[in-house]
Amino acid sequence: MFFCTISKGVKKMDKKTTIMELLKLDALKLSDLIATKKGLLNHVESVTIMDFPNIVEWVQRKELLIIGYFMETHFDEPFIAKLAEYQVAGIITKKKFKKWITPEMIALLSQYDIPVVLVEDKFSWSEITTPIQSLIIKKHTTLLRDTEKFYQAIINSLSDHQFLNDLCSAVYNVADLSLAITDYKFNLLDYSFDFDWKEYLAPFSKPSVYSWSVVGKDNDHKIVEGFFYRNLKWPNQQVHILFVPIYQKQKIAFFILLKIPVYRKEISVDTIAKLQSIQSIYLLKMTFYREFQKANLHYRNLFFENLLTIKNKKEANRKQISLVLGNHLELSYRMVLLKNTTIPSTDLLDEKNEQFLDFWRNFYLEEFVNENILLFSKDDYFIFLVGDSQHSIEDFIEKLETFFISFSKSDVFKIGVSELHPYWCLSSAWKEAEQAIFFMEKNSKDKRVQFYKNLGILKIFTDDFGKINQYFLQQMLNDYIQPIIDVDQKRNADLLKTLETFFANGFAHNQTANVLFIHKNTLRSRLKIIEETLQINLKNSDDLMNLHLALRINQMLPDSNE
Repeated sequence: MFFCTISKGVKKMDKKTTIMELLKLDALKLSDLIATKKGLLNHVESVTIMDFPNIVEWVQRKELLIIGYFMETHFDEPFIAKLAEYQVAGIITKKKFKKWITPEMIALLSQYDIPVVLVEDKFSWSEITTPIQSLIIKKHTTLLRDTEKFYQAIINSLSDHQFLNDLCSAVYNVADLSLAITDYKFNLLDYSFDFDWKEYLAPFSKPSVYSWSVVGKDNDHKIVEGFFYRNLKWPNQQVHILFVPIYQKQKIAFFILLKIPVYRKEISVDTIAKLQSIQSIYLLKMTFYREFQKANLHYRNLFFENLLTIKNKKEANRKQISLVLGNHLELSYRMVLLKNTTIPSTDLLDEKNEQFLDFWRNFYLEEFVNENILLFSKDDYFIFLVGDSQHSIEDFIEKLETFFISFSKSDVFKIGVSELHPYWCLSSAWKEAEQAIFFMEKNSKDKRVQFYKNLGILKIFTDDFGKINQYFLQQMLNDYIQPIIDVDQKRNADLLKTLETFFANGFAHNQTANVLFIHKNTLRSRLKIIEETLQINLKNSDDLMNLHLALRINQMLPDSNE
């Protein structure tokens, strides 16, 4: 273990972000350091701030932990041992907290190779985290490109002539089999060059019920099933297409399509063996591609965290963000959070990635989805950034509901929708959308969709977790609304409707009377009864404000008087 102040000449590292490489950042250049040489080479995949005492239970492997005043109260030897168990990358704190690091702690940090970087006291945590996150994202973007090339090199090495880039044509050249591959929704993925597959399959639509036929047996005498399709408008009526399903985890993953003479209803054992080989190769390709997608989604979601930290408009930043995302970044977005309450919350990253990956793949196949809708995941949410170019957010939400019910086979979920915000204020959009979901969970458990804008005046009486101050609301209703309802029920006086109309028409007696189809004197009589019942004065501004507030609460909570 050694102590030092960082200076120039740090050795350039590889594509993974290390503690050593972070020390080149401007905010960390003059830091003090408690570290072993091995600890300086620790890889950093994310950074988080210790904002509650038991954060050690939530830290991730290779995460950089920023600790402030908890250095005084919670940084001890058992805490360090716990960080080592979770294999954290290192610790960042401020120089003013160095006095709380004892020799015994330093020995333990040395034993576990956990480096501690002590930054200048003048820096805010955002000035530390933002450049670190930017470097991690930049490194991972480069790594993703190299990983994709690596996967492609592995796939291509399985055979000559760019085998998996054009698998069906390669098979046709080798085995004289005219074939194509579709996903489980019958989207064409690959096809041999000898036949106009797109044109032939253009009239095809997914059958409501599959008419499976036994089309042969493999070498192990297992039955192979499929179904046939014939384009009756095709000039050559001597061919038809055999669809052979390929299963993964007892679900259809894709179809292999084989063009054969119309008189043939079965295929040979040899042909089935060839199809099985194609299946194995394609499944391998799918596995490689899926791993790449999982890595891509992980770092895309990491980039979303960075989006939430943007605080001002810079066109250069906007172009860079568009480049990283592969999508044009619009000026303004609504944030839509979807929380599936039927899927148990899990800390297993692989499970979450699998869930999100399946959703991602299916979502972008839908007709109502365009490429400018940005999709991420965070915690238990699916996150949609819907740009201002989306003509109707209500229409999008309605179609998203329908799609998710079909996808998840469940209608138990919550959707929170923020108001429109510029891309440099997405943190506000996140708070609004999450607040809308919290509101439903606490107050409207049967409701699936909540627009933040529709919370209206209830925003004032709702805490950060969506819980309404029910006592205050009920008191307002009891003081100002229930007495009027009681009189209405006894006398059939229509006082509540009169009062609502009076406020809606700006306290204008003539206009209110005309809307209610009553005489002005009748209106004055009703207003007098309201004043006497509530013991208020409608010319008093405080009484008017309280009464208007009670009316709005009553309108927002229509079931409050049931």
